[in-house]
Amino acid sequence: MENIQSTDEPTNVVEVTESNIDDVITSNDLVLMVFYRNWRTSDRDRILSIFDGVAKEITKAGLNNGKVALAKVDSDNEEAITTKYDLYVSNPRIVMFANGVQSREGWLCRCKQSVEGYVEFIRGKLSDPIIVINSLDELHDLNENIGHIVACINSKDQPEYDILRKVATSLREECRFYVMLDDSAQRTHLKGQLSVMIRSTGGTIVALDDTYNGSMLNFTDMYTWAVQAIFPLLQEINSENEENLSKKYPCIILLHIPSDTESVKQYKDAIRREFSLEERFSVLLADGTQFEHLLVRFGKSVADLPLVAFEYYNDIRLYDYNILLEPGKLNKTTKDVTGYRFDQNYVYAGRLTSVDTKDEGISKLFE
Repeated sequence: MENIQSTDEPTNVVEVTESNIDDVITSNDLVLMVFYRNWRTSDRDRILSIFDGVAKEITKAGLNNGKVALAKVDSDNEEAITTKYDLYVSNPRIVMFANGVQSREGWLCRCKQSVEGYVEFIRGKLSDPIIVINSLDELHDLNENIGHIVACINSKDQPEYDILRKVATSLREECRFYVMLDDSAQRTHLKGQLSVMIRSTGGTIVALDDTYNGSMLNFTDMYTWAVQAIFPLLQEINSENEENLSKKYPCIILLHIPSDTESVKQYKDAIRREFSLEERFSVLLADGTQFEHLLVRFGKSVADLPLVAFEYYNDIRLYDYNILLEPGKLNKTTKDVTGYRFDQNYVYAGRLTSVDTKDEGISKLFE
């Protein structure tokens, strides 16, 4: 059994308060910050013991001076921080920051819950995510759930590459970055230094001409441009990733037939038209043929696809596809759902992808 340390013992984990949180986040390339409640004593002690072990390993590896920081927040005493990050939960939760930016991949650290597991996770996050290519022809079989951005610079030795790497690291889970160096860059027809050349839309590769022409030495500008360029990031929801994706409420989900690429394009257009980057929600895609168990509970079938679903705290509501086409309708519906103002039938489901309904409640479905 893993040895649980007392929280009173010396630790290399930084205690975060309202007065030092900004400095902790901005002065380290990578920060893992755990939020905990004192009344969950065993859970608190276990994660803090792991964090302390990880912090010691990071220090041994010489990664503690501005590279990596392990931090902890006493949610009972730091109400302002807890409110800012919307972490009113009883179990410990971990928030990750890369280059001063909060990770957009949710609160789950997908690793073994051990010192070794977190050390391996951290090393993976510190690795260079940029892929060097010689030609755009090398871009094929792209992951359709992430963005794809191509940069053209002279070499890895120039400071522009370091900034690009920071941007790529901060968006590691949402966007794949490629770089063409020296002669390869000169041969390409790319206009500008950083371009969204390829984005996958419902399985179809689409070339875009979004181009960043700002300074390659300005991290903030480059990061902001990249986030806007890939917005909205459509992620496929399935049984393997549902737990992480559905933690970001509310979730808007297009249920469609995979070959129907036009509905995906209209879905993206509606999201861009109706929402801003600052609004907090997840934009998801789902193979509607895999959700027949859910459709039938609304009196629908695969023949009725595409449809738009909303999930908010395990309440699921299903709407006709036309809410994407009427200007303002999607935004209004989202506000109605999150404000519990609706007359739409809904289903309570612990998991969207589960066909087991024994623990699921049905409300107003057949009225």
